[in-house]
Amino acid sequence: VKITVILTTFNKRKNLEMTLTSLENQTNQDFEVNIIDDFSTDDTLDFCKDYIFSSNMSCRYIRFEKPGYSLPIMRNVGAEMSRGSKGR
Repeated sequence: VKITVILTTFNKRKNLEMTLTSLENQTNQDFEVNIIDDFSTDDTLDFCKDYIFSSNMSCRYIRFEKPGYSLPIMRNVGAEMSRGSKGR
């Protein structure tokens, strides 16, 4: 895996679903997806559990257990969790 796609979300389940569908339709799938959830209160958690179980993409879901993290922190967590080449 050379590329990590980091998706941050907060109560945007429908947008997340559309983005993941778009990623699934890519011809080159040499990437992983890290979904970082800032404690969504909609059905994002259940959607992600089901999606990761049924998807053929390399996908990981990280959920913060309290709301209010800043977007840069969420992106940094997504980057730290990546399995990409890390500059090698």
